Amino acid sequence: MEQSLFISQQEIEQVNKQNTININVGVLGHIDSGKTSLVKTLSKITSTASLDKNPQSQERGITLDLGFSAFYTRNPNEEGKYFQFTLVDCPGHASLIKTIIGGAQIIDMMFLVIDVTKGIQTQTAECLVIGEILADKLIVVLNKIDLATDEVINKQKKIISNVLSKTKFGNQVPLVPVSAVQALGIEDLLRILLQNITIPNRQTQLNKGLLFMIDHCFQIKGQGTVTTGTIIQGSMKPNDEVFFPMLNLNKKIKSLQMFKKPVLMGEPGDRIAALFTNLDAKEIERGIVCQPGIVSLLENIVIDFKKISYYKGQLKSQNKFHITSGHLTVMGQLKLIIRPKNLQLEINSEGEYLEDYEDYGKLQEKYNLYGVLQLEKPLIASMNSLVIGSKLDTDLEANICRIAFYGNILHSFTGQQIFQQNYLRIFRKKSKNGKVEKVIDNYTLLIKDLFKKETNIANYIGKLIVIKQGNIQGKIESAFGKSGKVKVFIESGTNQDMINSDVVMIYKKYLFHK
Repeated sequence: MEQSLFISQQEIEQVNKQNTININVGVLGHIDSGKTSLVKTLSKITSTASLDKNPQSQERGITLDLGFSAFYTRNPNEEGKYFQFTLVDCPGHASLIKTIIGGAQIIDMMFLVIDVTKGIQTQTAECLVIGEILADKLIVVLNKIDLATDEVINKQKKIISNVLSKTKFGNQVPLVPVSAVQALGIEDLLRILLQNITIPNRQTQLNKGLLFMIDHCFQIKGQGTVTTGTIIQGSMKPNDEVFFPMLNLNKKIKSLQMFKKPVLMGEPGDRIAALFTNLDAKEIERGIVCQPGIVSLLENIVIDFKKISYYKGQLKSQNKFHITSGHLTVMGQLKLIIRPKNLQLEINSEGEYLEDYEDYGKLQEKYNLYGVLQLEKPLIASMNSLVIGSKLDTDLEANICRIAFYGNILHSFTGQQIFQQNYLRIFRKKSKNGKVEKVIDNYTLLIKDLFKKETNIANYIGKLIVIKQGNIQGKIESAFGKSGKVKVFIESGTNQDMINSDVVMIYKKYLFHK
């Protein structure tokens, strides 16, 4: 008889932080696809925030919050070593997409759970989008095979494989048939999971300042307040002083646990419970604990902009979106800007305003695209943090993808800084058209119709104009009277054939400031 890949309860007692590698697995899918049933079947230990402990979840029979639990397997490549798989059970209801996005940002790989009797549904597609943004490895779990014929199962496999072939995951995604409630196919799922592990490189994150994403907080009478979450970078130990940016408060860690076992240190990727004294749990639901200076209150941000291909809504400058980073979501107004590929977008540099994302298609070979997000409330985040833009106010019955774009934070600025000429200069290309009225001398033309008589010509002295006939360039030299006419210097010389030629002036109009 083949030995189970699960380890016994007795062997679990031998597992410790030193002989175990933790892998965070996101469990995502449409509502009622059987995610929580799958997690219950897999889980050997649960956290204080696990398996629908929310009273509303129990009443309605659906997941309304993130759930955390874990199971262990032996590491087949190293004797006496183990894998701890932390399962992040994300809700499937459309209205909880913010919670799903927050939970998915802490995962290393992903189970996409699909009800094989129904196939890909609306939230299945949104979860696949989130997976493309955040996960490097994907395993599709075809659940409820006890309710489907082989014909139905094989048909769904073909449909799903075709959809996956158009994503970044391609044709390499395992599709594993299971019945979570009857525990059918679970050993096959574990075997395929072990075959597809990529060990996360946590070392690069270990030496950075602490960033700990809190997902739950509760009081223990007589002991203090427990915050549970995942360490994104850095480490934490008992007696370390850490910072709660949402409260502007420093607190000392009293003790740490990892799935109810005391630990002396938490490292990147670890699911940790940290105990604090004299901390009001009611003031913290979700958020960040960090080393001072790691995160900031960001009023406005610039991101490297990437559109979600499945998003079919408008994507224009001045549109408003829900902007999510970690567990926090705020409203923000989008401005699209482009800059030549050979030039980085730095503070004190220029970016050209783009009205509509659709216009970027013909420009993308030569230009990079950025998003400037003016936030209605400050976002607590660090530089290079991932942000996701969504239209969460879309009708839930509309059956469309609400996730519009994503990118990493490159720069931040205050509401006042954007109005400063030397901070981030965003311009539109504008043009004015006129005609050559007469030749004044061998190097000077008189141009009419380029400006209105009330225009302050002094603002345009030295600006480049082009005579369309012959593509001849010149520069505005001075006003001519008060009628809006100007004198233009032509370095290559003038001639009488230029009279009545069309003239165009292309210039930059800077936004936000004069």
